[in-house]
Amino acid sequence: MATPVLRSSSTTKGMATAATSRELTSLSSHIRTRPHHQHRHRQHRRRRILAGLFLGGARRENVENDENVRNVSCDIQFAAARVRRKIAASSSSSSSSVPPPPAAAASAAVGFDLETQQKKGEGEKYDFERKWYPIGVESDFEWRVSRREPIEIWLLGKRYVVWRKPKLSRGETAQWSVSIDLCPHRLAPLSEGRIEGDEGNLLCSYHGWQFDCGTGDCTALPQAAESLEGKIRSNQQCGLKILPCRSKYGLLWVWPAEEGEPEGDPMEIEPLEALESEEIEAVDNQWYVRDLKYDWDTFIENILDPTHVPFAHHGIQGSRYKPSQFGLKLVRSEGEGGIRANLAPMDPKLANDPEELAKQKGSFIEFVPPFLCRYNFLNLPKNRAFNLCVIGVPTRPGHVRCLFKFVVVNAETLPKFARWLIRKPAWLDHQARNRVFDSDGYLLYLQEKELTYGSKKEWRKKFHMPTSADALVVGFRGWIDKFTNSGPYGDSIGKGHYDVQREEYSKREVLDRYEQHTKHCKACSGALRNTKIIQALAVVSCLVSACTRNVVCCLLSLAGVYFAEKWKQRFIFVDHVHAHQD
Repeated sequence: MATPVLRSSSTTKGMATAATSRELTSLSSHIRTRPHHQHRHRQHRRRRILAGLFLGGARRENVENDENVRNVSCDIQFAAARVRRKIAASSSSSSSSVPPPPAAAASAAVGFDLETQQKKGEGEKYDFERKWYPIGVESDFEWRVSRREPIEIWLLGKRYVVWRKPKLSRGETAQWSVSIDLCPHRLAPLSEGRIEGDEGNLLCSYHGWQFDCGTGDCTALPQAAESLEGKIRSNQQCGLKILPCRSKYGLLWVWPAEEGEPEGDPMEIEPLEALESEEIEAVDNQWYVRDLKYDWDTFIENILDPTHVPFAHHGIQGSRYKPSQFGLKLVRSEGEGGIRANLAPMDPKLANDPEELAKQKGSFIEFVPPFLCRYNFLNLPKNRAFNLCVIGVPTRPGHVRCLFKFVVVNAETLPKFARWLIRKPAWLDHQARNRVFDSDGYLLYLQEKELTYGSKKEWRKKFHMPTSADALVVGFRGWIDKFTNSGPYGDSIGKGHYDVQREEYSKREVLDRYEQHTKHCKACSGALRNTKIIQALAVVSCLVSACTRNVVCCLLSLAGVYFAEKWKQRFIFVDHVHAHQD
């Protein structure tokens, strides 16, 4: 049996006093957060307790019997108990000041009960695959096909090949074909092949297999004997599965689901319907397409955030010194319907002011899944509606295809100069669009690296969004969490088909205009070619002028070479440094 340890009265008193001092120190850390008068009151109590402890200790220093020692210990324990009760009372009273959870704070900021509204969609996950998607501008595809180039496109993490006949006879309707970009022979990419003959057969450049433009059937198999070729080619494994395609609004649409029949028609987009109506006067620009090196959700989130424009696009769209003065009020969050926010007064106190509400009447911003972002600004005096239609096609993890169009509806009284600005040559309009996407492209690429690759569910903890300006960002992120399985690629990023690492790019690669836009765009490729021709002519002129000692002509030719080089770079790469944008 262990021998008991005997302690003197002074030792016992010292241990108890030390323990109580720790309790008092803990109380002191709690009361620092209380109002000033309560803090002073608790300081006085603390001094009285300490004084009592030490005075009591002094009176009992000469007491040696056990009964007196026990009395001292009881006094100390009683004081410590009172301290603990004060700590418990302080903790319970301060619990009411704990900030609300991020979801509640977000709902308060946007003025919309996000949690309650989205709980209606629990268990109903949005099906990204069974939808029509626009994959590109039909006129750009026609230009590339005329050069006998099959077209590679990505959609929902899969690579496809697009082609048709290079030449159509008079009155013949274009019949596009879209299939998985793999030759059934040895899985070579068919987009690296060639479109053969007037029939438009797709030739695999690896072993020469050919596939019919309309059906995908194998039409040539050079490695087979003539007597056996027909029988081998008739096997379904030798052919390609062709996906349903449609043409609408000047875009080519595809239905990526391999099982079942397509449901309905491609999405109706109201401003684009107005362009095709004979009863409505509408003005628009040419489609702009660019493949960006950040995720679909990062792109959509950015487009739904209007308050970043004067800062991220300073000097291009707005000024950082004169930001827009409006807020957003979330009014819809549905699985199939997406989210919408009405423009509202920036100051919450004016949320119900009739004059302020009248200024923003009819104007809204919305996301219609799976790809459409639409801005509708209503100009009441002229009954005009200015619409931005921005489409974000989920191509593959870490990439998105942007399609942009600006439409003015009810444009009867629009001045001629304004019409020209909207309808200016496509290559010139695309230069302006390139500047816009360059100015925040690298910001977005770096921003999304701070979130977990794939799900990005920790946005609620990492984002701090205290104002209604972020209403649509909160709504969109909440829509992904509630109605989808972590977005268009599901939760399978990092395993299985999407077992890939986040790609690392330099700033030049992120802002590469040539690879992302110019080489796929008929108008900009033509303008780049013409710029190179002008530059070459200027060089020749400079040499001839130097030989003939014509100084003026030589100087003009050198200036032509310089400006041609500057314009050539606009189609390839232009660095955007925010610090240099005065």
